[in-house]
Amino acid sequence: MKIFVKVFLTFFLYILISYFFAAITTIPTEGDSLNYHIPIAKTILAGQFLYPSNVLYYYPSVGESILSLFMLLNIPLNLFNILGVVLLFFAIYSLGLSYGLKKESAIICAVSICTLHLTVRWLLTQKIDIWLAVFFTYSLALMQKPKKEVIYFLKLGAALGLLMGTKFTAPFIVFVLLVFFGKNLLRCLNWRRFFSFFVPFSIVGFFWYIRNFIASGNPVYPQPLLFFKGTQALHYWNIFTSGHVWEAIVCNPIQMINAFFGDYVIWSIFITAIVLVFALSPKNIRSRLFDSRLKILMLVGLANAFFYLFLPANEEYHMMVSSLRYSYPAFIPFIISIFVIAQKYEKQELLFLLAFVSIITLPSLTYHPKLLLFLLPLMFVVFNFKSIYRYVENVKLFKE
Repeated sequence: MKIFVKVFLTFFLYILISYFFAAITTIPTEGDSLNYHIPIAKTILAGQFLYPSNVLYYYPSVGESILSLFMLLNIPLNLFNILGVVLLFFAIYSLGLSYGLKKESAIICAVSICTLHLTVRWLLTQKIDIWLAVFFTYSLALMQKPKKEVIYFLKLGAALGLLMGTKFTAPFIVFVLLVFFGKNLLRCLNWRRFFSFFVPFSIVGFFWYIRNFIASGNPVYPQPLLFFKGTQALHYWNIFTSGHVWEAIVCNPIQMINAFFGDYVIWSIFITAIVLVFALSPKNIRSRLFDSRLKILMLVGLANAFFYLFLPANEEYHMMVSSLRYSYPAFIPFIISIFVIAQKYEKQELLFLLAFVSIITLPSLTYHPKLLLFLLPLMFVVFNFKSIYRYVENVKLFKE
């Protein structure tokens, strides 16, 4: 198990170092990043975000607020999602532990998701889907064990607020989490804890929808909603009038399967299998495989997967591929469930081998052999951290 962990972490560190080098030696080039993510960050930095001057600037902007800090601190903007994937690693690791995964399994699960082609393809962009996955995963991890503590509700309010304020699709994801975990949270609530939750949730999340209502009369502008008017100027971004993922699946199922397999590789097969088993297997088999907590996790994934089907896509292959970045809140719960079941039936090593096969199918990285000079000492420190820590402590004691 420890050897598996070292192999996975070594590969992950090499990915991070390679993309870190690329990030500090390149500038943003991706279309959406240049068209609105970076301009929104500039308006936030200039204090011009209360009354947006462009229809695209009405989008909830937690991700762009983080990006504006990069600008303020003169940090290369292509490091935006590098930091995001590091935080995603720790969020998934925490979520795995909360579901009873051993540390080794939780680490390999986190590396497996953070090195998906789905994740790696956006590392040098300023798209905010990786950050949405961070806030979703951390919120889900927090909700596993509600605590009757003010600090807990402050953290939960901030996490769900950050999720809510990242994207217009996020309110539904927050709603799903509250539906499945709200009952346990209510048992821990009193007025003090409620306000501890509500204040950060409102400041970082609900604020953007209030801003939109004041500026345009529509909390989700430019999207239309019920009797709130939107705009027809941005047909593709309109989730009601644009093409949808389900339409792309129906019209071009082979291409959508290719896109799904290309981004999730072996996990696309595992995800399909676990969903079919959960949905179609007899009750006695389902009960053996899925305990009550795992059933709820699967239902969270299914609810988000159903919502994903109605998000924007069209029949062009590159748009099918692009739409898969919306799938994190659906498929992360499924992948966690796969690891939990593998551990339950002591099939971790087989799963780790298959997961590693998925990792080595990543597109070849740019050849920079000197990066090994950074990787090797970093590996030494990571894998010998406890020994180094003990040595430092012994030196301190000796000096005293």
